[in-house]
Amino acid sequence: MPDQLPSTTSTKFKNALEEQDLDCHIWSKREIEYYYPEEILIEAQQGDEEKEEAVVKILNGDQSEKFRDAAKPHEICVPKGNYLRRLLNDHLTEKGQLDQEIRDIVEQTLIEWKREIL
Repeated sequence: MPDQLPSTTSTKFKNALEEQDLDCHIWSKREIEYYYPEEILIEAQQGDEEKEEAVVKILNGDQSEKFRDAAKPHEICVPKGNYLRRLLNDHLTEKGQLDQEIRDIVEQTLIEWKREIL
């Protein structure tokens, strides 16, 4: 859950990578799907109001289980691959739509890596 510390195994793995001067980040919310903008997950339900309501409840719940596990009983579509990419291109129009944690990683790490590579 977001208010709990990462597991010991995850922390050991992260520490081992960092000892090798490699960057590693453990998400606060644990599951990447919890970071998807709500409108993307709602759009993926293709107008099914019951599924849309279930998505909102899962996103606003305690996040104690994996998103896909919480979605499964409701037959919620969890977009991935090309479908996710298309939804992101169509609906992600401002960086403010992203969770601050993802914005920080992009701005403080990924953009710096891009500059180094170029």
